[in-house]
Amino acid sequence: MRHLFTLSILLIAGGLQAQGVQRNAQGDIANLSEARLTRVVESIDLAGYSGVVNRVPIDRIRGSRFWNDEWLPARLYMPSGRLLATATLRLNVVSGELHFLKNGEELVMDNPNIVRVVFNAGGDSAVFIRNLPELRWEQRPLEVFVQELNAGRFQLLKHLNRSVQSADSLFGTVKRYFFSDRPVYFLREGDRVEPLRRLNRDFLFLLLPGSRSFEPWLREHKVDLRREEGVLRFLDHYNRERAAAGGG
Repeated sequence: MRHLFTLSILLIAGGLQAQGVQRNAQGDIANLSEARLTRVVESIDLAGYSGVVNRVPIDRIRGSRFWNDEWLPARLYMPSGRLLATATLRLNVVSGELHFLKNGEELVMDNPNIVRVVFNAGGDSAVFIRNLPELRWEQRPLEVFVQELNAGRFQLLKHLNRSVQSADSLFGTVKRYFFSDRPVYFLREGDRVEPLRRLNRDFLFLLLPGSRSFEPWLREHKVDLRREEGVLRFLDHYNRERAAAGGG
C-alpha cells in the first residue's frame, strides 16, 4: 500500500485571500491546500491479455517516462484560471502524474484540481492541460495531461502516448523492455475538441473553416501539413488572418 503524505504548507483559500500569497523556503508559491503526496512506484504493471499482473522495474525499461527528465519550474492552475502554486516538477507521461520534490524525496502529487501546468525552461514555456470535457480517445475520456502546442482560436493538442514495448534478446533468454511513443493529435476550438486520425491536409481542411483558400500560401511557403511543425506554422498564420478578417 502506498504511504500517503499531506502537504500542509499553506492556509485555506479564505485565509490566503486575507494574508496574501504563501511561499516556501525555495521561494515557490505554495498554495497547495491538503494536496496528497504518494511515494513513486518504481515499476510498471504490464498486464497481459490473461489479466495476470506482470510488474517490471523501471530500471529494466530503456528510455524515460518523463516529458522532460530535468526538474523544471512550473505554474499550476485551477479550473477557474487561478494560480494555485509554483513548484519544481517533472511530468510523467506514462502515468499522467506530476512528480514533486519534498525534503529531497521524490513523490507523486495527487490533486485533481490542477488542470493546467506551465513549465518554464530557458525562456521557453510548455503548456499542459487536462479535464477537457470533449477530449476523448479510443471511445473513452482522456484524463491525462495533453500539451497545448499553440495559442489562438484553433489549437493543436498533443497526447504523447508513451507505452512499454518488449522484445526478445539476441538469444531469446530474457525480455528487453523499452518505451515507445505514439503521438495522438487533436484540434481544439474553445470547448470543441476533434481528434485528428493523422496529420494531413484533408483532415485539417475538414475542420478549419475556409482553409482551402490558404492553399496558395501553403504552396508558396512549402508547408508540409503531415508534420507537426508544418501544422503549427499554418495554424499560427490561419489564426492571425482569421482574427484580422474578423473571423475570431
